[in-house]
Amino acid sequence: MIGKLFAGAVIKYNRMITAMPLPISAQITTADPDIVAVTFNQDVTGSSETDWTLAGKTISAINIVGAVVYLTVSTRYH
Repeated sequence: MIGKLFAGAVIKYNRMITAMPLPISAQITTADPDIVAVTFNQDVTGSSETDWTLAGKTISAINIVGAVVYLTVSTRYH
């Protein structure tokens, strides 16, 4: 989603106005303790957002698939 944030909505460069994506869940599984999966209420593919932070962690990679953003951290969660 490429565009500008304005009053809780995203104005895309093609002048369409859509609601801002909202996170609805986040999870860490025992199978992948170094990945945090953040699910949004809509597809965020094409998002250029790279300003993610997690307390006490360094994010080493960001992968966006549909409505899910996968954040890989350098130190696993226990």
